[in-house]
Amino acid sequence: MKKLKMKSFKSLILWFILTIIVAVFCLPKGVTDMVQGIQKPVDLEEVDYSGKIENLHVKGTVQFIYDYYCESTKDGALYSREYIIDGGSDYYIGMLVEKKDMMEAEALMEASYDYMMSETEDEKLITNVYEKQYEIDGVIRKMPDDSWELYQEYMDWDSMTEEERAMHLPYYIVVNEEIGLNSFSTWAFLVVGGGSLILLIYFIVKLLTGGYQKSITNYIKASSNPEAAREKIESFLANTPAKNKVIFNREFICGQAGATTVFDEIKNLLWIYQSKTTHKRNHITVGVTYELVAGFINGKRYNMEMNNEAAVQETIEALMEVAPQVMAGYDDDLNKMFEKDMSGFRKIRYDSVMAEQQNMNMM
Repeated sequence: MKKLKMKSFKSLILWFILTIIVAVFCLPKGVTDMVQGIQKPVDLEEVDYSGKIENLHVKGTVQFIYDYYCESTKDGALYSREYIIDGGSDYYIGMLVEKKDMMEAEALMEASYDYMMSETEDEKLITNVYEKQYEIDGVIRKMPDDSWELYQEYMDWDSMTEEERAMHLPYYIVVNEEIGLNSFSTWAFLVVGGGSLILLIYFIVKLLTGGYQKSITNYIKASSNPEAAREKIESFLANTPAKNKVIFNREFICGQAGATTVFDEIKNLLWIYQSKTTHKRNHITVGVTYELVAGFINGKRYNMEMNNEAAVQETIEALMEVAPQVMAGYDDDLNKMFEKDMSGFRKIRYDSVMAEQQNMNMM
């Protein structure tokens, strides 16, 4: 059983990696945003811009806007602008404002520009800047790469010294962004991250408890002598050589359909055929998957992956030698009958062959 569990693990390893990556990325971010949303926002004047500021919920007064370095449009109309503001007394930082909240930001930027362009300390201009100061509530986020590139281009980054560059932080305040349990993104990260973690735990528990080998454990439980059945199956698995990934003899058959172990008595095998799946990307064939499909008298079908077409055909021929009752080859009519008329499917070959074998055993 340990070898079968390892086969299941190998089939699931990509899922393990994927769920771990998603959980590690999404869950901490969702929890962080939730905690930040619950906590009281930090006043802009109290933010330590030399420390960790990403995802920080802030609130306060923007006193000066130097200019904007980026604007976004949606369906041809202005959607948002990203401005340059002070990050405390030692740094500069961005500020993203959507069109619906842009009027006050634009007013402060114009007042700030008039003051910067003045050659004298005009009291009216100073007063105008104070009157136009902008009250915001938002979240500090890391700038996306394209925004940071435009920021550097605006600042003529190549001409700046290392000391000057260090004053410009690759973050911006997203004004009026919801954070915490009122934010859709917070819930999305929590649900996706938490769901991935639960799925990962489910995979691990099912793997360790033999959930993917239920066909074997159920067979053992249903037998009249479970201990004898267990020993017989263990001997079968240990001493029967595999034929192209499928283990079988005149009594049992065992293979892998993805992570699930397929196990049954060979006398219950009813139908076998080849399945071929062509994988394409941009109309170009990038691979072909060959599978042996095994259908049983209980109406269940399993797809067991094979290395190539030759391996499938070899396995089909070998199975027909130990299981002469099987139908080999796919046909649409057989498929319909297998799904809707199992009694009719069995009458084609299975019932007569099994009856003949039973008569021979009685002689």
